[in-house]
Amino acid sequence: MNQTIERVAEAMQLVERAVVAGVQQGGRFLDLRERSIRALVDLGVRYVALGSLVPFFGRNHHIRFAGQVIRQARALTPPDVPIHLYGAGDPVELPFYVALGCDVFDSSAFVHFARDGWYMTPFGATKDPAHAAEFGCPCPYCREADSAIWNDARQLARHNLWTVVDVVRRLGELRRTGGLDDYLGEVLDRHTRWFPESQLATSWREVMDG
Repeated sequence: MNQTIERVAEAMQLVERAVVAGVQQGGRFLDLRERSIRALVDLGVRYVALGSLVPFFGRNHHIRFAGQVIRQARALTPPDVPIHLYGAGDPVELPFYVALGCDVFDSSAFVHFARDGWYMTPFGATKDPAHAAEFGCPCPYCREADSAIWNDARQLARHNLWTVVDVVRRLGELRRTGGLDDYLGEVLDRHTRWFPESQLATSWREVMDG
């Protein structure tokens, strides 16, 4: 954490036209993450990126810690400074991160999911064709491949990426026009019905209650 802050401070003195990404470190320690964000803000960074969170992402969708980190960072970061969440790429989780204050995401999860046979939807990644049928994906790859997409990792990755981009686009519209809370409820309802063992709803309540 200290090394990152030192390097960001050095970069701020060198960069003239580019934007320095102030990367938050601190691992699993919220007090260190708070110190990290405060130091970056004091340095005057205009772009904050939340690092070291990938190990906390899991298929059971327990988002409490990631949510706590985002909420804390958003409270300490000026509202006009975007927050980038490294490694977040599951479309079912992105709406909750946006609701907490994230603006930018990056991930190669769409490829890794496809290699393991996971079909991404806005309500959770699935291997059940019945879920895919209920979702009714409008992407060109599903229309082209139909049921064969389940046996073609390349096409499945294309579908997954299309789904991620479409969810991000929709979230941008909801932030501008309102309705994000209703969308969160829709996602939670269907996700819980499809995946009753998931911890998404429980951990989301823990974030909001915290």
